[in-house]
Amino acid sequence: MYELISEMIRDRFEGLPWEAPYPDEAACHRDWLAFLSVCLVAAGLFKMLSDDADGDTPYTDLPGTAIHPERCMDYLGDYPYSIPQPDERVGQLMVGLHRSILSRCATTTAAGTPLRILRLKDRLGLSEYSFFALLCAFACATDRGFEQYFASLHGEKDLRCSTVGVVQSVYALFFPLPPEQAAALLDEGSRADRLLYTRHDRRWPPMLRPLALRLEAVAYLLGRPCLSRELSDCSVILDGAHTGEALFLEEQANAVSAAVRRHTQAPEASVVILCGAEGSGRKLTLELTARDSGTRFLLVELNAASQARSAALTESLAAAILYGGYLPCFTLEEEALPHLTHILDGLRDLSPLVFVLIRELRASLATAGYLVRRVSYPLPDMTRSVQLWRHFAAAMPEKPVYDWERLAATYTLSPGRIKSALRMAADGPSRGHQALADAVLLSNTGRLGAIADRIEVFYSWDDLVLGDAPKQLLRDAVGRIRHRHKVEEQWGFSGKSSYGKGISILLYGPPGTGKTMSAQVIAGELHLPLYRINLAQIISKYIGETAKNLDAVFTEARSSNVILFFDEADALFAKRTDVKNSNDRHANSESSYLLQKIEEYSGISILATNLAHNFDDAFRRRIGYMINIHMPGPEQRLAIWKQCFPAAAPLADDADFTLLAEELELSGSVIKSAAVQAAYYAAEEDAAIGMAHIARAVRLELVKLGKSEPHFLEIY
Repeated sequence: MYELISEMIRDRFEGLPWEAPYPDEAACHRDWLAFLSVCLVAAGLFKMLSDDADGDTPYTDLPGTAIHPERCMDYLGDYPYSIPQPDERVGQLMVGLHRSILSRCATTTAAGTPLRILRLKDRLGLSEYSFFALLCAFACATDRGFEQYFASLHGEKDLRCSTVGVVQSVYALFFPLPPEQAAALLDEGSRADRLLYTRHDRRWPPMLRPLALRLEAVAYLLGRPCLSRELSDCSVILDGAHTGEALFLEEQANAVSAAVRRHTQAPEASVVILCGAEGSGRKLTLELTARDSGTRFLLVELNAASQARSAALTESLAAAILYGGYLPCFTLEEEALPHLTHILDGLRDLSPLVFVLIRELRASLATAGYLVRRVSYPLPDMTRSVQLWRHFAAAMPEKPVYDWERLAATYTLSPGRIKSALRMAADGPSRGHQALADAVLLSNTGRLGAIADRIEVFYSWDDLVLGDAPKQLLRDAVGRIRHRHKVEEQWGFSGKSSYGKGISILLYGPPGTGKTMSAQVIAGELHLPLYRINLAQIISKYIGETAKNLDAVFTEARSSNVILFFDEADALFAKRTDVKNSNDRHANSESSYLLQKIEEYSGISILATNLAHNFDDAFRRRIGYMINIHMPGPEQRLAIWKQCFPAAAPLADDADFTLLAEELELSGSVIKSAAVQAAYYAAEEDAAIGMAHIARAVRLELVKLGKSEPHFLEIY
């Protein structure tokens, strides 16, 4: 055997420049695989000699490899048995060859060319025995000849890869194997095992456990990093290839770059939270850092639904960190934080730097072993918004022109959403502020629709029939919103108050007088969507739930650029009472909290109620405008009657709107309902709409209101 092995080593290794570094990684792989092939051939010869020899042979079968069934009883009869080593000269050849390859690898590393296979060994802390197992698994993954050889050693065609038993048997023939190292490949929970080998079929006993390398490990050793299927389905690589303009992001970009530098110089387990709205520049700062530092980030979309595959995702992330050199990043909502904590616990032993992209973080991210830092991305103020609108518009081919100050005063948008809105408006069929408003609405209100109902805006100032005083107050409120940039930024009033910069409007008056229509007119004039808060989803019998639900509404509205409309608002903002029991105490605390949210909210909120006297005095102080939408007078009722009948509607000559307006004290909504009903009565008779039809419809409305019929209607 010695002569055969010596000749094989000479054929494969004679003349190699052992003192020179390897020219590339492939040359190093060739030497290691050649060394492995010599070991396996020697083991095969040893096995063949033991199978063919008579009882006087000093050799016995290799443990972990196939033996003839008749020999099983021999093992049992002699247990425990010892395995004589082959010719000592063969062992010396193997040890010398192993040292020569290691020496040349060290020379290569010293020359400034790190070898991936040794870097992997060092990072995982592999012993020489575990490294030998890695070579066996790598050989089977890259050369079909090794597959066939291992299958022959096993005597099992389905085991076409290295196994724990064969690796242990072959290695122990030539090298000392301490018991603690022998047990290493049986520990399936170790970090090295999880990052190197795929999960195996449990039907195999421990010594026949297959050692098949993960795809990421094979790709890394071949110099072609890849991602697992679990990661490729929910992640994107940020490598600096798609950087944009870092407008007003210098502070955030410096903070991210500093975190990467600290990690490079002294790795420690740390989490950096990038907190800001969609489009605020969180991904952009990562791209800029990747471009400037050569770092590659792996951005993973994490959500609560993915918790079922948490273990597989954690292993794939650990492999991406080890083999791809990626820094992991997670984008998630706050409700997925427990899932993130579980993943971070699984990554801690790799000491990675982790970035978390989240819109708002109110709960603490307390993860044992991690240092937590936070980088905020606030929405731009009005002055900066004007600059952003102008900058992005100037970069567009058509260079649209808008009232930039009005846009900045109306919309609170992140830089990314400003750019997106301009592009969407430019691609649409129409132009102007309405097209831009539609673009803003399309990209901003995705989640608000789940907790509020959008009201379509149909009405304008011409449709709103009110007295001069309430109508002027409505115009004043609109003007305050339009001129916020001039007053707060140019004239400096924003520095006089740290909160309460929003606009709150209370519309109060009898039912049907036009409170909802007034809210629609404001929304239409400002080109902002109007969302009515669904009280059924807000008010809860459970303590604290009402305030929690309303907080979610204001949180969504703050980033959605909408007008919040609270109909029947007295149900939410009632007077605080004397504390007589625990229910009163909690009710008062909820009212106080809601008053605080109204004052803090920087957007536009409109409240409508029929019972203004039910409101708390402290709440009245926090309202910007209290507008009494009273019952219409005769002149207003006349205008409403005339507006209710379209030009195409056939009116009879006896339709006396003046008489109706003077004699019937009805609200605008009742008048509209009566006009529509009268039209249906006339359509049924195929006649023009006359006083008889209108009188019949009015009687129906009076019955619903519980009012008596006036005498003048009796003649119709």
